[in-house]
Amino acid sequence: MSHNLAEKGDDNKPGTAKTAGGWALKAIWGGAIAVVVGLLLGSRLATGFAVGWMIAAVNMTWLLRIVGRCLELTPEKAATSGARTYYMRFAATAIVFAIVVAWELIDPLPLLAGFTCSLFLIIGIMIAAAREEFRQDA
Repeated sequence: MSHNLAEKGDDNKPGTAKTAGGWALKAIWGGAIAVVVGLLLGSRLATGFAVGWMIAAVNMTWLLRIVGRCLELTPEKAATSGARTYYMRFAATAIVFAIVVAWELIDPLPLLAGFTCSLFLIIGIMIAAAREEFRQDA
């Protein structure tokens, strides 16, 4: 029962990646709204959590796009392209964290809490979507 993951779902995306990607984009919008609300209320805690949430959501969306592109390539090209873009994504995230913390724009603990919560939510959604996809295939 071997099948190409790139052929499942719309837009050449596997069902699980499409579901998680949709939720990651919703998390970005939710984070943006939370940042604005936190800034308007003057709450550094809420703003820090929201910024961490958005960084994680953007990070996960970028990762899902990397995986989606790699599924369309030959294995040799996918390995090279995937590794290169993965490390670029990691470096960009580290730079954003360094700038935000070094310039004291956001408190580091709420930033990390928002980042962690967003990642756990998106990973949980991916697991639930994969289980549902697995049940449909069975």
